[in-house]
Amino acid sequence: MSTKTLKHQLLPRTAAIFEKVKENPAAAEKIKELIFKVHQDTKHIAFTGHFSAGKSTMINTILEEAILPTSPIPTSANVVLLQKGEKSVILHDSRGNLLKLSGEYSIEQVKDYCKQGDEIIKVEISDTYQALPENVVIMDTPGIDSTDAAHRMSTESTMHLADLVFYVTDYNHVQSEENVAFISEMIHKGKHVCLIVNQIDKHREEEVSFSHFKSQIEMTFGEAGLPRNHIFYTSLIDSENPLNQLETVKKLIRATINEDHLVLDNAQVTLKSLIDEYLQWKEDDLEIKDLHADELIRRLKDVQTKKEITSAAIKALLSTVSDSISEMKEQLHYILKNANLIPFETRSKAEHYITASQPGFKVGLFFSKAKTAEERLKRETELFEEMTDHLQSQITWHLSELMKKKCTEYEIHDSVLINKIHSFKVEIKPELLQDTLHKGATVNSQYPCSIRRKCSIHK
Repeated sequence: MSTKTLKHQLLPRTAAIFEKVKENPAAAEKIKELIFKVHQDTKHIAFTGHFSAGKSTMINTILEEAILPTSPIPTSANVVLLQKGEKSVILHDSRGNLLKLSGEYSIEQVKDYCKQGDEIIKVEISDTYQALPENVVIMDTPGIDSTDAAHRMSTESTMHLADLVFYVTDYNHVQSEENVAFISEMIHKGKHVCLIVNQIDKHREEEVSFSHFKSQIEMTFGEAGLPRNHIFYTSLIDSENPLNQLETVKKLIRATINEDHLVLDNAQVTLKSLIDEYLQWKEDDLEIKDLHADELIRRLKDVQTKKEITSAAIKALLSTVSDSISEMKEQLHYILKNANLIPFETRSKAEHYITASQPGFKVGLFFSKAKTAEERLKRETELFEEMTDHLQSQITWHLSELMKKKCTEYEIHDSVLINKIHSFKVEIKPELLQDTLHKGATVNSQYPCSIRRKCSIHK
């Protein structure tokens, strides 16, 4: 299945889940970020771990650019995101505000921003990084072993975006309880985690063999679920050290960047993890014990199914309306075509009206002008009234019955519409007869028929 198809399937589902969990602001925000990540198809590679294990220096080394400040910042509790693009720095504060600084910046400026850990929770840095593709984001998170709880919270608030997590620890504190617990948690959430044991240049073979040191680490983290081939040993000082696997880490990053479906596959895993977190929150808040992730997903699928059914019903309704309109047009055409507005008995009045309309028509010898006008009006009125009666019986009644029939057929009970149908009436104006006459025309057997045709057109 293509990436485009997978994305088309995943995004609506994720949006539906967002509607369900938006009562929990933290969960809703994570899902919004996940939707944006999938839409943009950005791959996130996170570096986390020990407070002073050399994460920033390692990122600078991997990207071959001095991007991040490498000295520890004790007050830092913010996440730094690096991405290729137009030079800019975007600061996210704790109140949800954004401040964008475009153009050139210095490492010292970034360091100053990072020191404001209580205010600035996230720093996005865009630059023309040569070693970084445009759809890749490098994440540098605070140290989780700090005594400041804000550091760990800041790190955990961004791990849902990570497609690959490098947990960096220094040589002397590898098997700490915090390290094992964090890696175990990430594995439980379905994250692809790798442990980097940095500063192996501190190793002294005469004190303990490296093979024994390595086997102890593999055993400890193996019990937490981390495979041994997910553990790497590096030194940023001694590049010639035969145990240094920094180049292997770089190759893994390149392989991850080139992996197909990585973003979508991880998004689905992350989505389930976020649902589990939300359900746990619901259990803690509302003491709901029986609602689990699979049940929520099933309910969301039901919502999607109902939505599809509703869409199909609307489509069918529109089709029915279109068919009904076409049918009514045909029946209307039939009514108008067969309406006999000037039957045989009306033609004599039409002839009398046409005769009276001739220039030479005259009534009486005395006061003939007034009498002639009166006679003309009389004949026009008689013809108009008779045609109006035929109009109501031949057209109005049939159209009204047609609309009543459709209301019954489609079970329409709108009182306003029904009242309009009952009061419906087709009307013509006397001017129609005058407009029908041709100047200088004479009476013959065909002329009344031409009036009938003209009236039919005006209906």
